[in-house]
Amino acid sequence: MNTKIHIPLAGSNRTMRLAALVCIGLFTILSFGRSFGQQTGSGQSDVPRIMSYQGVISDHNGVRLPDGNYPITASLYEDASGTSKIWQGRYTVAVTGGVFTAMLGSGDSPLPELKAMNKPIWIGIQVGASPEMRPLTQLASAPYTLNIPDNSVTKAKMGTDYIGSISINGEKVQGKGAELNITTGDGIKMDFNPADNSILLHSASSDGGMHTAQALSPLGLPPCSADNAVPNTNTIGWGASNTVGTVGTLIGYASLLGGWNNTASGDFSSIVGGASNTANACGAFVGGGGVDVGQCQPTNCGAPAVFFGNTASAVSTVVVGGVKNSAVSDLAFVGGGRNNTAGGGGGITQTVGGGEHNQALGDGAVIAGGEQNTATDIHSSICGGLQNLTLGTTGHQHIGGGQFNTANAGFTTISGGQQNTTNNDYATVGGGWNNVAGGGMGFITSQTVGGGDHNTAVGDGATIAGGEDNTAGAMHDAIGGGRDNATIAAAGACLATHNVISGGLMNRANGQFSMIPGGWQGQTRDFGQMAHASGSFGGGPGAGDAQTSVFVLRNQTAPGGGAQSLFLDGVGGSNRITIPANGAMALHIMIIGKAQGCGAGMPVGGWDITLYAYDGCGAVLLGAPTIRIIGPLPPVVPAWTVAIAAGPANACSAQGTVDIKVNQGGTATPVDWVASVQTSEVVF
Repeated sequence: MNTKIHIPLAGSNRTMRLAALVCIGLFTILSFGRSFGQQTGSGQSDVPRIMSYQGVISDHNGVRLPDGNYPITASLYEDASGTSKIWQGRYTVAVTGGVFTAMLGSGDSPLPELKAMNKPIWIGIQVGASPEMRPLTQLASAPYTLNIPDNSVTKAKMGTDYIGSISINGEKVQGKGAELNITTGDGIKMDFNPADNSILLHSASSDGGMHTAQALSPLGLPPCSADNAVPNTNTIGWGASNTVGTVGTLIGYASLLGGWNNTASGDFSSIVGGASNTANACGAFVGGGGVDVGQCQPTNCGAPAVFFGNTASAVSTVVVGGVKNSAVSDLAFVGGGRNNTAGGGGGITQTVGGGEHNQALGDGAVIAGGEQNTATDIHSSICGGLQNLTLGTTGHQHIGGGQFNTANAGFTTISGGQQNTTNNDYATVGGGWNNVAGGGMGFITSQTVGGGDHNTAVGDGATIAGGEDNTAGAMHDAIGGGRDNATIAAAGACLATHNVISGGLMNRANGQFSMIPGGWQGQTRDFGQMAHASGSFGGGPGAGDAQTSVFVLRNQTAPGGGAQSLFLDGVGGSNRITIPANGAMALHIMIIGKAQGCGAGMPVGGWDITLYAYDGCGAVLLGAPTIRIIGPLPPVVPAWTVAIAAGPANACSAQGTVDIKVNQGGTATPVDWVASVQTSEVVF
């Protein structure tokens, strides 16, 4: 295009005119929206966003401007009068024969964004300090910029969100410019909103489709609230022979989405699908189910069948699925399975996760799964297994699994196994078979059986780790394992307590604080006794008739106190070493005494004694002792002495004892005494 512009030159009254040539591809170049040298998504440079502008400058007589470099200012406007400027750039151009070329948009003055250029545009040129040439020149498109070649627009050139393709059920819609016609099927309705180009799919208002139904109110109650557009309405969806909002529904808002022969008759009740399910209480929910195994095989589908639906019949109960499950107490829950029941035994919030024929009856009772498990007590739980049972009134029992296990008392635990039982509060059975934790009366609690079979922990706090046929019958007794070991609760004042049998076979711990480390047919009778045997004579008394034992005795004497006995139960005690009926012992006694206080001169010493003792038909008879001094004994007057004699029976025994007495003589401070006694024992 040509334009004549008169320019007053410095130092002259002449004016100049400008013939301007603008690149014919201007709008094609600008339309791609990227600056010169910018990379595209494929790593290649995009087209430059610059515009080539060329002109010829001459005076009014046609004389061209002398050769040289001249500053120009180019401006773009969105109106012909030049009042609204959208861009401006300053350049130094070389003039040769009056002709110059400027690359508008290059350098520090990039062209504006595309949205600013998407309109009619006028250009104005100013040379040096001269005024901008007027009138402005309107830019126009070149002929081929009014169209684009076929197949020339790529996804890299798209400046907005777009969808690459459309597929229906995995099949891609093919063809350029093809029409896509969306149609509906049975029970489905589609509405198109031309205002926002949206499509709404919903069920058709026909038999078996989604519709609302007025709730039947025998009392003729008014609408639930004034702001409900359709008061007392229920919703029913697809399927067949379904019922929603029967007589007895006072408020409505029940919903039933599909399935066959389902009934949602409680206010706010819901059934998603399935067959022959019932939600007949306020807020009750059934997810589906009711179709048993084998009822939907290829030969059965579509044929008449007897379905076993689920029932949610109390407030806010939930049955997710399964067959013939029932949630019958408020807030009860059944996840699935077959013939499970949550609720019915009093209370609320019972839970059955799944399985078959499980019953969670007690308040808050939980059964995770398994078969034929019953949780009757409050807050009791059964994880799984077969025919496990929680009973009692205290509650909080737990059975992890196994079969035929029974938790009878409060806060008890059976982890698994078979036919295990807890009978006292806080009792525990880890597993195994036919084990019993508890059974004592009164305040006896906290028995533990780790495993094994036929073990019984009866005493308060008694423990059996494992083994077979073991019995911990006294308070705080412990049996590690083995077979047929027992701690026996004796009658009378000397109750058997705190005894330990580590293992072995047919050992008996009948004392107090006594121990049998193992072996076969060892027996303890006295306080603190440790016994070991490797068998018996057989045919006699059995356990303890051929063994060795270790005892520890102690006491404290005072100046002028005379001779004092050493006792198995220590200072203030009364228990001595018992000679068993028809028994004999060889005793090795080592006694050490030390006066209280510190320093090299404090008296210390003792004796090493050997002797034998035996039961002489009710009276204890002693052999002459052999005594060796451990010392020397302290040089005091009178001297330290020791005496061995037959002693009285212990409190809970008729048998005689061995009495060991010591005397601190003339020592001026109290003396502490300890004796260790090792015996070899035979009973006939």
